[in-house]
Amino acid sequence: MVDPTESPATGSSIRHEDHGDDLRTVRLAGRLDMLGMEPIALKFTSLTASHAQQVLVDLREVSFLASIGIRSIVSSARALESKGGRMALLVAPGSTVEATLTSTGISEVIPIHTEEAEALAGLGAAG
Repeated sequence: MVDPTESPATGSSIRHEDHGDDLRTVRLAGRLDMLGMEPIALKFTSLTASHAQQVLVDLREVSFLASIGIRSIVSSARALESKGGRMALLVAPGSTVEATLTSTGISEVIPIHTEEAEALAGLGAAG
């Protein structure tokens, strides 16, 4: 993992790993509410929407996802798409994060997966 950013007060953190020039994994953890997003929002946008590539956003360690977190993800996905890239989300099966995302209909905009290999295949990357 490269250059983690953490907020001990909220338990939120962001880490990323590049796999070549065209695939990046961004791992988020903790509460993605107003307090949790504040320390990581700019870095998340920078890591996910900076240039055309495939981005897997790993939400398996996210304990709570509020509307501010969802907005940040959707906004970054749209910016990435406008540059020719694609985003996919990886969630823990049966988690509250999966239920939250499913209830919002976000899968119409960003594919949601519960298996990493499936998510990577959906992005056209080897698992």
